[in-house]
Amino acid sequence: LGIAVEVKDGFAQVRVYDRGCGIKPQDLPHIFEAFYTEKSACADAGSGVGLGLAICQSIVQAHGGTIIGQNRAGGGAEFIFTLPLEVEESE
Repeated sequence: LGIAVEVKDGFAQVRVYDRGCGIKPQDLPHIFEAFYTEKSACADAGSGVGLGLAICQSIVQAHGGTIIGQNRAGGGAEFIFTLPLEVEESE
């Protein structure tokens, strides 16, 4: 498990990754859907209700950022989210 943070174009970019079995390609388009759960081949995979990533996406978007999930080339999954460093104040 790892976390990396860098600043790019006025945004903080955060990468959270692991070296597990990754996400099945057919599941990738659905991972941010509420109540979607992947039937993982990983032996240690927990059984959640499918709300965690949907909540993460809502929070990140509410703060003006973006979030994506993908598989890593060397194995495992990676989630990358951005948040603006400066927030414009509404009048």
